[in-house]
Amino acid sequence: MGNLALVKSSIDCQVLSLVMSYHLMTTNGYFSISFFAFLFINFLFIICFYLYVANTRTDMIVMNFIKLINKSFPVTIFR
Repeated sequence: MGNLALVKSSIDCQVLSLVMSYHLMTTNGYFSISFFAFLFINFLFIICFYLYVANTRTDMIVMNFIKLINKSFPVTIFR
């Protein structure tokens, strides 16, 4: 169980760093579509990592990701 907690904390750190990099890029006035590609690739990696290690249900991960997007982006993308 300790390994799963370690995996979850590392994934949380990765998501947090993604959100922080988004905020840094928007406050500097620099914003490009490559960030979305970066975010999407990381999201796919996180899903595969969860399914492989923690065996979490995929729809739960997708819902958490949409909640995170809605919290971090000023304009809500998903409704």
